[in-house]
Amino acid sequence: MKLTPRLQAIADKVPPGSRVADIGTDHAYIPVYLLMNHLSSNVIASDNRQGPLLAAEETLRLFGLIQAAELRLGDGLSVLTEEDQVGTAVIAGIGGETICAILQEGLELVKKGVLLVLQPMTGTALVRKWLAEKGFAILQEDIAEEEGDYYEVIVARWTGETWAGEEKVLAIGPRLIAEKHPLLGPMLQQRIGRLVEAA
Repeated sequence: MKLTPRLQAIADKVPPGSRVADIGTDHAYIPVYLLMNHLSSNVIASDNRQGPLLAAEETLRLFGLIQAAELRLGDGLSVLTEEDQVGTAVIAGIGGETICAILQEGLELVKKGVLLVLQPMTGTALVRKWLAEKGFAILQEDIAEEEGDYYEVIVARWTGETWAGEEKVLAIGPRLIAEKHPLLGPMLQQRIGRLVEAA
């Protein structure tokens, strides 16, 4: 399966061999990719609506992977328990405020070493601020360009240490700045252009 640039950027951040939970899986494209490429041997795919979960089941059956995935209906991280031994939680394709709410509700679980791979459609700065305030270290960041739009991916894990740097750096992306990501300039130019147009 060939993923779109946005989904590929997310999948690339999943450590090989990790037990993965894809929260808000929709069509289960990421679980299928991870299973097909032997990056994960078992994936939990969840959604809070029956329709997307049925679509996910259909995709998994189409690729003959239904036995390697667990489908769960429920809100956010509430579908998981410690016994699931999830190493990586993917939360992608939804707004930053919703991601923060999901993480807040499942905070005790994700503080137990779960790697977070987050891709907010809006409010990325809000997500970074929440992570920093709650003691999560931002380990990696990436930008994917797809059909003229830019999508940010954040990889984080709880360490208990809060952010001590400048807030404006947090707003833009500390790893993106440090690593001089080639798409950071174009993405910021697009955002400024859109702000000017909206003014």
